[in-house]
Amino acid sequence: AQRNLKLLQNLQAEFQQSGITEKELELTKRKIASHIVLASERTENRMFSVGSQWLNGQPFRTAAEIAAIYQSLTLEEVNQAIRDFPLTQNMTLSVGPISDLQPA
Repeated sequence: AQRNLKLLQNLQAEFQQSGITEKELELTKRKIASHIVLASERTENRMFSVGSQWLNGQPFRTAAEIAAIYQSLTLEEVNQAIRDFPLTQNMTLSVGPISDLQPA
């Protein structure tokens, strides 16, 4: 757990310092789009999505429309969000028999 925490914090610090690359963004967009499409194939997942949109006062959007929103993100928009919402300011909570987990 300690090693994983340190790895995660190192990655967060790296992203905070350098942002992400175009290649990382494109890989992430593809993964998210695939997840949205696959998840929408299950009736219960699609109904949960429709219900969430309705509860949040959002207009109904198809899975393709939601995927297109993610696909439209630019590298600058993502890196600006990283600057606006620092990844290095967070809290870690451990559950289980970990008694000696220390901030990295």
